[in-house]
Amino acid sequence: MHPQAYIFDLDGTLVDSIHDIADALNRALTDHHLQTAPIEMVRGWVGSGLRTLCQRACGNCAPEMVGQVVVSALAHYQRHPVVHSRLYPNIMQMLDLLKEHGAKLGVLSNKPHDLTVAVIDRLGISPYFTDIRGPESESTRKPAPDGARAILDRLNIPPTDAFMVGDSAIDIETARNVGMFSVGVSWGFRPIEEILAARPDFVVCDPMEIPALEKKIPPGSR
Repeated sequence: MHPQAYIFDLDGTLVDSIHDIADALNRALTDHHLQTAPIEMVRGWVGSGLRTLCQRACGNCAPEMVGQVVVSALAHYQRHPVVHSRLYPNIMQMLDLLKEHGAKLGVLSNKPHDLTVAVIDRLGISPYFTDIRGPESESTRKPAPDGARAILDRLNIPPTDAFMVGDSAIDIETARNVGMFSVGVSWGFRPIEEILAARPDFVVCDPMEIPALEKKIPPGSR
């Protein structure tokens, strides 16, 4: 059996963080006398990075105002990265199984790098991961392949032996851009219809299904 790599998205995949993200965003909007957003609306905006999130929340605001909201939201989030955020059920058990199987694990998020690391540290799962990354720049955000390729290089695993696990079409497109197997999860921020429309290689409804995916790869697909 080949050694496997699993690269996980963070928000909506490993961690239910929507309340902390919405709190940081709405505090920033309030700072600048802008209309706050209900959490379900924020849920639909998350996934493309902090700047895009703030742009969506600011609507037709001038770019200068969007920039100020980004700075404020980042500051609020850095002060309170994990208040309500929690691991989804069975995430820890799934990570234990993957490590027992000898898999190599990484995290690739569009959340700023320092916040990605902070959330994982505070939730106690950093020891599971060899590499944890947020985007180095706007141009390297998922679905750009840069981050996933860098993680695979660090893990010394080819894309054909790797899975990208996420809750959005962005994660599935990232996997496709790198040549990895794509895994869509049903429990995240995005509706299952979006996941299915993106045509992932696998769809899972419980984290405990993930360790068995290697056995489901069709012969000759590597």
